[in-house]
Amino acid sequence: MNAELLVGACAGRSVYWRECAIAQLHRYQFEVHGTTLAGNLFAPARGQPRACAVLTGPLTSVKEQAAGAALAESGFLALAFDHRTFGESGGEPRQFENPFAKVEDIKAAASALLSDPGPASTPLIGVGVCAGGGYMARAVAEESRFKGFASVAGYFSEATPESVEAVSSSIARGRAAEKKWRETGVANNTRSKRR
Repeated sequence: MNAELLVGACAGRSVYWRECAIAQLHRYQFEVHGTTLAGNLFAPARGQPRACAVLTGPLTSVKEQAAGAALAESGFLALAFDHRTFGESGGEPRQFENPFAKVEDIKAAASALLSDPGPASTPLIGVGVCAGGGYMARAVAEESRFKGFASVAGYFSEATPESVEAVSSSIARGRAAEKKWRETGVANNTRSKRR
């Protein structure tokens, strides 16, 4: 069967998923605070999954960039999804980076998976890549249904008084831009003029 299926496009490039005899791709949707999130659920083609894995990637990554197929080929049921405001998931403003919302999205993905009768009795693990390692670590710490956690090239920043002070003007610009967007629907570029 080794056909390649077009599953999306990014910056003018097609994104393909390799169909194989040991992993099956299914579209998956769930809701967070009334917003629909889009996901890809990868299932092992044979046998029961050894565990369910919720995957999250770097800052602005989308589900097609996750290693869900590879995990399914190794016997895991793996859910990769677009966080709110990213990819095919709903939410405004688009590509709004909100770590706390991403943690909520991860916990909602876990709840959605575990509400299905099949995965309900299967151990749940979280896998985070880069900044997603930090989001996932927080979600796993707050959600006792996770039984394991892995981070790949995780980014775990340490917020100290000095580091917060160093970025306080950027945080203030970001908060002001978000406030303006919420009030007017107009988004500003908050990039610092320094380079």
